Amino acid sequence: FMVLKTSLSFANTTTSYGSVDALSQVLDSMRISGSLLIKEEYVTPWAVSVPSSSELNSLLNTASKARVAAFHLVERGHIRLKLDDGEDVLVEAGEMVVCFSGQGHTLYQGSDQGAFPFQEIMSGTKNKFSPSDKNLELSTSLVCGVFLMHNTLLNPLLTTLPNVMKISVTNQNDFPRLYGIVNLLAQEFKSPLVGNSYVVERYLEVLCVEAIRAHVDSLSGQSVGWLMALKDPVVG
Repeated sequence: FMVLKTSLSFANTTTSYGSVDALSQVLDSMRISGSLLIKEEYVTPWAVSVPSSSELNSLLNTASKARVAAFHLVERGHIRLKLDDGEDVLVEAGEMVVCFSGQGHTLYQGSDQGAFPFQEIMSGTKNKFSPSDKNLELSTSLVCGVFLMHNTLLNPLLTTLPNVMKISVTNQNDFPRLYGIVNLLAQEFKSPLVGNSYVVERYLEVLCVEAIRAHVDSLSGQSVGWLMALKDPVVG
């Protein structure tokens, strides 16, 4: 079991070179930061309930107006993610999901009943779904955390993102930057060095942006809306 808490601050950067595109302006106004990484293994059947953005705000003692979007990266095995509104998504090894809607949800295999509260995990309660040496290879390995986004009221980006955004993080050819940042995070878990918390927080900021960029790149030509407008050479 591994819990790594990073600070809830955000980085202040200088003005970037060249012209600033619309997506960069929106992302900058949101002051994205990342925190609360958990790396854990679960053996079937298991279920963990993750609270909504407002409850996570209270749990993490963040600014009350911040949108807290939980993300889950499956390293090994697979999971199902069920939103409180009933939407159910299969997430397999090498995929990451981000709940930009801020809805509460349940991660599970087998059954979503009797889910173990995420709050208990954060309090240090022993993982009752932890595998033994005999069934470790059959277990599911997860890396979980949160993106914190400020100034989200009437934000054009959040209104166009899906409730659950699923993206492959192992597709090196299509999304090389996303693939690269995930591997850098994995290295920090395997052999953390001095400055680990600071570095991980910066990686999480980039991870959030790269996930959004990958989602925009994967939109079909039939898609409409603000995100598709960004891809238009004139409208963008």
